[in-house]
Amino acid sequence: MSDSSKSCSLDLKPETGCTQKSKEKTHTTNVLKSLGYQVVDHLGEGGFGEVKLATAERHPKPVAIKILKYRNSEEIAILKTVRHPNIIQVHEIFEMPNGNAFIVMEAAEMDLESRAIKEIPIDKIRLWFFQLLSAVDYLHQQGIAHRDLKCCNVLLTADSQAKLTDFGIGCFFKYFPDLCDTYPCTPEYAAPEVLNQIPYDPKKSDVWSLGLILHEMLTGRLPYECTSDLPLSEPCRSIIQSMLQHEPSDRPSVNKLLQHPWLQSTAERSDKSLERPARVQEDDDADQSKVEYHGCLNFAAVKRAAKALVAPIVRAFRPIRKNMSKIFSRDKVVQDADHSAGRLKFPKFKVCVDHSPTLNILNI
Repeated sequence: MSDSSKSCSLDLKPETGCTQKSKEKTHTTNVLKSLGYQVVDHLGEGGFGEVKLATAERHPKPVAIKILKYRNSEEIAILKTVRHPNIIQVHEIFEMPNGNAFIVMEAAEMDLESRAIKEIPIDKIRLWFFQLLSAVDYLHQQGIAHRDLKCCNVLLTADSQAKLTDFGIGCFFKYFPDLCDTYPCTPEYAAPEVLNQIPYDPKKSDVWSLGLILHEMLTGRLPYECTSDLPLSEPCRSIIQSMLQHEPSDRPSVNKLLQHPWLQSTAERSDKSLERPARVQEDDDADQSKVEYHGCLNFAAVKRAAKALVAPIVRAFRPIRKNMSKIFSRDKVVQDADHSAGRLKFPKFKVCVDHSPTLNILNI
């Protein structure tokens, strides 16, 4: 075979995996550049996609961009719903026609797993765990379960705040006795009922994972990695044992855990917004506009947003509707009686006009 034929055969070889991957990365970088973001570093990747560190003129600080290979409607709906000081803040969401999605969020200094656990003072562990509980309690009040609580999903900011992230397998749930019957998880942090694929209450499985996180924060290891009993104070041992009950119904709620004696000193020093995470919900409406959404509309998310918008109006009209139904039902009775007597009369009503400005339907 001649040299020319050899060179020709080499040119016909398919692209290698590395070449294809390099082209995909270049394409992603170009797409982000067209959206106004300059990629400066690669932070990590997994089965869902990858995370990049980027800068943009419209954001004063660097941001983390989660690049989803496939659009996760549930995760996007959750991120557009939640607002809490200990949940990572989302700035923008882009959904692309090819099915990819870009989630732009605040960047953190590191995650809890990469921090040298044994060097953390006990007061710092108590504070971070309290903040994590506060975030999960808020989620549960919103009808959301995280389902993938673990140390690498707890981020630490430069000002030493713990922030929960990664809602890739999170879900909206109905309250007990409606149970989850899907079992995505990280096995090392999953509750027994999830591993055994028994229908479960996702709030209780989150509590189990929180117990493992606290144990790892305190000892540097998960319970099944320990070969001997570790020296922990009685209140600390008590809160861990309460979360790691094999029977889900024996585990306390996250709200109950916030009141545990081991956390009380932290609760007293913490800001009121952390002590009562439900108050964040009251201010949610003012913050919703901070997340910019770009791309295809998700029907479930739109339905939830519309319901939240219409609910206050429906409640405001309820007493008016009730009074009107009474008036018209009475009017109908009088008309029927008058028709039967061969005449039509209208009943006399005393009309009270309330000029109070407390409810202006036109301005809702």
